[in-house]
Amino acid sequence: MAAARGTGTYRPRWAPVEKGKDDKPGKSDPSGRLDGRKQFEMRSAFMKVGAVSRATGSAYVETVRLSRSHYSYIEIMCLQNNVKVVCGVYGPTSNERTSYSDKGQLSCSFEFSPFAREKRRSRDDEQLERAISLMVEEALTASIQLDKFPKAVVKVWVVVLEGKSGYLGAAVTCASLALA
Repeated sequence: MAAARGTGTYRPRWAPVEKGKDDKPGKSDPSGRLDGRKQFEMRSAFMKVGAVSRATGSAYVETVRLSRSHYSYIEIMCLQNNVKVVCGVYGPTSNERTSYSDKGQLSCSFEFSPFAREKRRSRDDEQLERAISLMVEEALTASIQLDKFPKAVVKVWVVVLEGKSGYLGAAVTCASLALA
């Protein structure tokens, strides 16, 4: 590999540029991230399996954005967007309401806890919850072999305890852990 001009070492084109200590992220950072992470750096996360005692499977996922001391007060308030999600899986249980089917069913329910968001609940939140529950169901259907559970239902409940954004990825991760 040829070395980049002016330096003695090769640096791939996609490699993030080193920034100085005085540079604020988001201003000169090519990734544009306000939380100070580099382009290919992940958020720190905490995951726990077995969070709900009465569920067949359950999990708790918390993603944390680290704040830095050189940010202004407004930027720190934006950065403290921790996402906390808990999920419970119940089943497979028999479904006596429907006729016999060769494949089982997956039922997903996604909701925000009343204290998860700063604003009060509205109709938009209900529509968002329905849309996200369909997305979680679609993501999980590919990983569950429902043909092995004829006439059975697997129910997945996902509750966001805290978070303004990033809850879809945390919900899918949490539900996958609970199913495992």
